[in-house]
Amino acid sequence: MGASIVGSTWGGVLLSTYRLATVRVVKRHCQLRLLPLLLMLWLTANPYDRGNLTGCLSVASIVLLHFHSGVVTTATFTLMMQCSRLAPDHVQATHFTTLATIEVIGKMLFTATLGGITEYIGYGMTFLMLLCLALGMLYSFRFCPNHFMLQITN
Repeated sequence: MGASIVGSTWGGVLLSTYRLATVRVVKRHCQLRLLPLLLMLWLTANPYDRGNLTGCLSVASIVLLHFHSGVVTTATFTLMMQCSRLAPDHVQATHFTTLATIEVIGKMLFTATLGGITEYIGYGMTFLMLLCLALGMLYSFRFCPNHFMLQITN
């Protein structure tokens, strides 16, 4: 949890101090999130338990995943605010609230069902599924309008 907060803070620094394009920050950290997911997949597929090394790698992968997820969360909410600015003035707040609500409901539903999915298909298949979802997220950037790829935060 602490790594997620540090990641959220770092995301804010990247967007406000370094004034990087929001979509680029989201995309880069979605890419970087693949590394701990691959490590988790490898650890679950590896039949040889190396004791402390496996435990340390497991913790490191979770910390890295939380850090990058924190950056993505902050940048995603910033992106939702930027998208809401494009809506007519009288519906901007409603537009942002709707986007934020959908984002939170999506996380809640996924979190609530993931335990049952893991019980049914196992850890290895769950991490493979999560890796495929993460790759799908990266594919979705192909449909992002060009002006968002270049836009820096104000």
